[in-house]
Amino acid sequence: MQSHFPRYSSILHPISPPKPRLPRDAAAPPAWWGVPMVYLVALGLAEAVAAVSGVRLGMISQAFVLFLLVVHGLATQDHATRALLHSLVAVPLSSLLALALPMSSLPAMPAALISTVVILGAVLLAARPLRFSAANLRLRLDASDLPLAGLAVPLGLVLGAAEYTVLRPQTAAMSVLPVLVIALIAALQQEIAFRGFMLTAAERLFGAGPAIVYTAILFAVPHLSLVPNLAVPAAFLVGAVFAAMTVWARSVTPAIVASASLTVSLTLLTPALLAH
Repeated sequence: MQSHFPRYSSILHPISPPKPRLPRDAAAPPAWWGVPMVYLVALGLAEAVAAVSGVRLGMISQAFVLFLLVVHGLATQDHATRALLHSLVAVPLSSLLALALPMSSLPAMPAALISTVVILGAVLLAARPLRFSAANLRLRLDASDLPLAGLAVPLGLVLGAAEYTVLRPQTAAMSVLPVLVIALIAALQQEIAFRGFMLTAAERLFGAGPAIVYTAILFAVPHLSLVPNLAVPAAFLVGAVFAAMTVWARSVTPAIVASASLTVSLTLLTPALLAH
């Protein structure tokens, strides 16, 4: 005969009934498999079109993905997804500039300045309505960053030397000062856009580990059209190392130093050393 009185494990502590479990399909699907993956594939396809079909179709495909990112970001109600979509604008915009600027026959330094102004302007325009502060973009210059920034110099030099040895890129001969200026402004552009804005947006959506991998893939995407094909894994490795460094330091300063050192090593120091 079933008792209608509550059971007790002791006189003072009643045994609580088990809590009901939510069904499996009640959980929301992870964001990793949704919109961010769709745009990762779309950006890769747009870059592949540029590599296979030429500059004109490449620019059209990149502009189309850029348009989708802006409109979709404005239409979505989820703040984290909007932040990621608008941070991804830097990828097709970088590719568009890489395709368009060589046709203008501009020297390297003005072209680098134009690219930096456009990319950083887009980052600021996108970040402001999302209430991303300088701290959110990891724009910090603190004494605590100096040890890692110091280690970033030899790291960048080694990565640049390894990249030059493997890829043997064709670089125009330039004097020291232009190389240093281009290295600095290119590092500011890349690190603020990719490891500042994009990495922060991705980390809020995925967590640190997946965000490092995701942004490293996106950093490698614009290299799909380059020859040799080893440029893609090389860019992924650099993107992953710089992203991990930024997550560890909570600042883009060490990554900026490493990126500038890499460019100096790739375009100036390593070619000069191997030439002699």
